[in-house]
Amino acid sequence: MKTEENLSEGLINKLNDWHNTGNHLKVVLELKSLPETSNSYMLTSLLARALNNLNLYEEALGLLQNVSQQGKEDKDWYFRVGYSLFYLDGRETEAIPYFEKAIELGDDYPSTYELLLEAKSFLEEEEENDEVIEEEFVFEPMAYAQLSLNMKLQPQHRGHIEDSLDYMLRKKMGIC
Repeated sequence: MKTEENLSEGLINKLNDWHNTGNHLKVVLELKSLPETSNSYMLTSLLARALNNLNLYEEALGLLQNVSQQGKEDKDWYFRVGYSLFYLDGRETEAIPYFEKAIELGDDYPSTYELLLEAKSFLEEEEENDEVIEEEFVFEPMAYAQLSLNMKLQPQHRGHIEDSLDYMLRKKMGIC
């Protein structure tokens, strides 16, 4: 049986190619057909990623929970758990500590920051529902600085980040 150390580089490359071209169903079918998937943290993690991308969040979350010990220092594991939780109705705010831990472990992908901000907006909505207070928009210098730095470090994602921020601000202000 293959171990983490000797998984076929060709297999991993093939799975990543399929992922990058949006062929998530191929990834799922391939990994579910391999007996070593259940014994491999890496393959289980890649299967969960594909399931998340097919909107099968509960199944992905279950797989990720089964490998939680191996994932405790893996930024991708934290992102994928957060992603699953974020897209499960009513569990958006549970994703916050997972996105924060992914960032702490070095995840610098713009989607992680965007999902974290969106999850926090659900938290704010929950708090607003608890106490009805008219609130002005508050400028958060630290959040702005983090996003500004991220846009400078990854200029290819700048438009996407700006669009997301614009949407979140409009939503916060009740414009959309």
